[in-house]
Amino acid sequence: MQPHLQMNVLCCLSESKSKSNLSSLLKYLQKIPHVRTIISEKLPADLSKFQVVITAPASAYHPAPEELEQFVRSGGGWLGVVSLLELPISELFGVSSGPIGIESEIRVLFKNQNQPMADRLHDAIYVKGRYHPLQILSDDVTTLLYADWRYQHSPVLVYRQVDAGRVACTTLQDFENSDLKR
Repeated sequence: MQPHLQMNVLCCLSESKSKSNLSSLLKYLQKIPHVRTIISEKLPADLSKFQVVITAPASAYHPAPEELEQFVRSGGGWLGVVSLLELPISELFGVSSGPIGIESEIRVLFKNQNQPMADRLHDAIYVKGRYHPLQILSDDVTTLLYADWRYQHSPVLVYRQVDAGRVACTTLQDFENSDLKR
């Protein structure tokens, strides 16, 4: 087994609904030996001890606070979890929240089957929730996962390089799903 470096993850959950939606994901992260997860309702002024910040809802950080933008540009990672609202999200993600569809089972696939995570997961993942696409606004956004919905491929998890750091954004909500947590 390959040894991993310790990683500190800050989860900024500004709503109680976000806490309940992400509770399964947070429990999963807390079981990973090399991941230390800190949960907070507010973004601290000093993010230097963290490698990744997770925010939910992502719209609560629009526009991105200066300390969070500097954290990303200096090499940190930011995952924004978009809630089931069509509110603006930070321009750093290079996407916007699309129209929310109906509740159903959604088929989710990797855009690039050669992506390292695709090697150890199923070709398709079926998740519960409401169809909620992301609309790409910037040419340098990469779609990691897309929903196969009504004969269209719509991004639901994207990432983008921002200077020395990376941002990722998702509209997926079914964190009870073991494949999605991984």
